[in-house]
Amino acid sequence: MDGIRGATFRPTATWRTLSKPFYWMPRWLEAFGDPFLIRSFNGDVIVGVRPEYIKTIFKGLPANYSPFGASAIKPLTGAASLFATQGAQHTRDRKLLMPPFHGDRMRAYSEVMRSCAEDVFRDLCGTPRSSFARAAERISLAVIIRAVFGVTDPEEERAFGSAILNFAKAFHPTFSFMEFLQRPWFPPWRRFVTMRARYGALMDDRIERVRRVGDADDILSMLVTAADEDGVSMTVDEIKSQLITILFAGYETTAITMSWMIGEIWRRDEVLKKIREEVDALDDDCPAIAYTKLPYLDAVIKETLRLHPIVTEILRKLNEPMQLGPHLLPKGKAVSASILLAHLDPERFPDPHTFRPERFLERKYGPFDYLPFGGGHRRCIGAAFSTFEMQISMGVLVRNYQVTLHDKQPPRPTRRNLAIAPDSPVHVTLRPR
Repeated sequence: MDGIRGATFRPTATWRTLSKPFYWMPRWLEAFGDPFLIRSFNGDVIVGVRPEYIKTIFKGLPANYSPFGASAIKPLTGAASLFATQGAQHTRDRKLLMPPFHGDRMRAYSEVMRSCAEDVFRDLCGTPRSSFARAAERISLAVIIRAVFGVTDPEEERAFGSAILNFAKAFHPTFSFMEFLQRPWFPPWRRFVTMRARYGALMDDRIERVRRVGDADDILSMLVTAADEDGVSMTVDEIKSQLITILFAGYETTAITMSWMIGEIWRRDEVLKKIREEVDALDDDCPAIAYTKLPYLDAVIKETLRLHPIVTEILRKLNEPMQLGPHLLPKGKAVSASILLAHLDPERFPDPHTFRPERFLERKYGPFDYLPFGGGHRRCIGAAFSTFEMQISMGVLVRNYQVTLHDKQPPRPTRRNLAIAPDSPVHVTLRPR
């Protein structure tokens, strides 16, 4: 690690990384060079930005890495989560989880996604002043409950929605970065444990009922019946861990991106016009999946994820030494492929602070330049699911509604749990077109 400089005062560096990454990360890159060092409460992190560094990190053998801060996030997701496992266990579970998120299954989920979006936007229409951030959360939550958990009863859906929201709100980012706060003497931790237990009880009941009923089209049913090459199925605890992983990786993150996106679209007449031309060209009775085939809408989503990444870093702990360019990194340190800094690199993305979806129509970006869903052997398995939900929801919105934005200034990024979200509810009024 000789020659790698960085922010070395552990409490200050941790707090700045948590609270204002969009401010501090670019300044550290400018001051210390690439790669640079951050000393966090969970250990030293070497941050790489240039494509060759990110390629080295992503191409490393799975056995050479452990999840960074896995013990800190286990209270949220459970020990069996893809976020926490490694080696053969991670590979096995990933294989079991992949089928529901690919192929023909996505077509079935797309109709659920459209129904959820239509329900929420119809309910919002005409209200003088509403929170679009809350509306986007309602869509994502409904999609998770219906498509992932397989819940169709309205009363059960409301119970799950309440439990999930309370569970999510009770989680605080300090739990992940400062494990010593995971103690009964810390009031926010006590509340989190209570909300986790309430959600867990509902999920235990749901899994038991799915096992009694048998096969269905939802993701939970597919996980209950899935088995590995040796015929071994997931345990109840494993299923619950993976469902929480899907929940936190897919519910809030997708809603946050849509909250950023509505401002980017409705503050730019030319962007709104181009999306409308695409969605208006669709047949009135087109299947929901048709929204996922629109190139400009897809480019708008990609550009939103570039400028507003949900997480700023992809972290791995080294089980073996790593040669990162001229630097030999010792075992036990952590490496980070910086999503934030890669996406703001002017050599990859000229005029990087400008919202310009056309850049994604003009060229294709490689996995070491554009990485909103991570990369390597731990890339987000729900990337296609999340993208489908955004394409369909925003397509439905643009096609059917006029939107008035009430916030005079665009929102700024702020920390929400493990994600970076708008600091505003994004106040809107929806009216039929």
